[in-house]
Amino acid sequence: MSFEVHDVESLRVAAVAHRGPVEKIRTAFEKLDVLVRKTKLRAKGLVGIYPERGPAWAGVIVDEADAIPKGLTPQRIEAGRYATRRHDGDSAGLPEAWKTLRWDVHWYYPFTHQPGFERYDAKLRPTLHVPIGRLAAVRPQPLLVVKDVQAASRWYQALLNTESAHGGTEYDRLMVDGALVLQLHAHDEAHHHGFIADPAAPFGNGVAVWFEVTDLKAARARAKKLKAEVVTDVHVNPNANQRELWLKDPEGYLVVLAESLSGR
Repeated sequence: MSFEVHDVESLRVAAVAHRGPVEKIRTAFEKLDVLVRKTKLRAKGLVGIYPERGPAWAGVIVDEADAIPKGLTPQRIEAGRYATRRHDGDSAGLPEAWKTLRWDVHWYYPFTHQPGFERYDAKLRPTLHVPIGRLAAVRPQPLLVVKDVQAASRWYQALLNTESAHGGTEYDRLMVDGALVLQLHAHDEAHHHGFIADPAAPFGNGVAVWFEVTDLKAARARAKKLKAEVVTDVHVNPNANQRELWLKDPEGYLVVLAESLSGR
């Protein structure tokens, strides 16, 4: 693995908000510096915090007992396990550094919704911290054999809001929030393992690719925009007690989108 894993204790932070590209957070740190110099805060370190939603935060680590001065907002970095990697480039490279680290991390660890953060050393070099969940003993990595990898990739990207992490005509893997959700492999490419599918057999026979989504309404709208073949429109599955949408992809595979329990 090209990153390290560390346990981090809970950290209390006094911060200013940053709204805008991550590479522009320096302006928030400059504002933070002006505000902190006017106080008696005993800063114990410099951090940038990046929640999934809302503003980012430029802050200083402070003691639990310290009063947060006017103009600064209390924030907290939760205790837990984090994958870390130091970034030695300039701030313009931070977005790509974050993206690369998240992709690398989530090949090994499940995604969590805690904010990531960067902690700066004495030379103002940031170490990126990505929160990680418990390593699963088994994780699904479904693979579909298709006739047209690029067309199938575009279709699934549009349907599931995924990103391609490989590309090409022979193979692709699709990611959401850095986690692998689907692999696509060309039917006429053997690679090192030999051909995966019998070209004489119809694709999709006996296979259902099942995805849990947090917003079934939005997923249905994307399916409609794709003009996807609807097998069974949105309905309640009485066995699973959840709402589902059943589709056929362009290659003939059955695709089920199920409403997340947490999304109800």
